[in-house]
Amino acid sequence: MSELRLVLRVDDLERLTAVLTEELGLPVTASFGTGGARAVLLQAGRATIEIGNAAHTDDIDDLEIGHATGAQVRLAVEVDATDELAAALGRRGLDVVGAPATMPWGSRNARVALTDDLQLTLFEQVEDEERFV
Repeated sequence: MSELRLVLRVDDLERLTAVLTEELGLPVTASFGTGGARAVLLQAGRATIEIGNAAHTDDIDDLEIGHATGAQVRLAVEVDATDELAAALGRRGLDVVGAPATMPWGSRNARVALTDDLQLTLFEQVEDEERFV
């Protein structure tokens, strides 16, 4: 496999594109579509796939926002400054559903609702941990 592409269906393409390019710094690599159909490709650096059972994902939800969401998909991105970025996303009108907090494994995480059914975890490694990759 040479590329992993996560495809998101959203109602407000411009808003999410602006958040991801302006706040997270993801560069646009292509923009295409015909008529009213539009899409944007963003370069998102290195990708990993985390697969967890319900108990694991519920535990993470509990730590980050205080309750399980039951969501099938959540985005997570490693950033340099979780607190500052969460605040910037909040100023953009996004709902910070989990305030920045240090996790038991040493990362500083925050949870933001990008859309009604898609959440984003921001994580910054602030303490040494055994890296898995």
